[in-house]
Amino acid sequence: MNMSKFVQESMLCEPIKQLIDLFNSCGFTIDKQELRDWHFNEFEIIMRGEQLKLPHEINVNNIERYNENTYICKCHWSTLRLIFENDKSALNVVLTKS
Repeated sequence: MNMSKFVQESMLCEPIKQLIDLFNSCGFTIDKQELRDWHFNEFEIIMRGEQLKLPHEINVNNIERYNENTYICKCHWSTLRLIFENDKSALNVVLTKS
């Protein structure tokens, strides 16, 4: 996990670390990380990547999928949001079929 320009990795709960590692392995990168609550170590993390590279299934204990691009840990209420970049190859396929 590349956390060098962000908060220390030790402050994140294990489910969020696992989720970040999973999305990193799919080509997503951390765009922003903010500590929302020092007392609970509650973070908001934003990652960028291509939606087409998402794994089909996400099985990380204590992680709940809130919607298409938002995941929440049940232990510290940290939130991980995905921002999907445009996939130009997918766009080209749509445009050439029209």
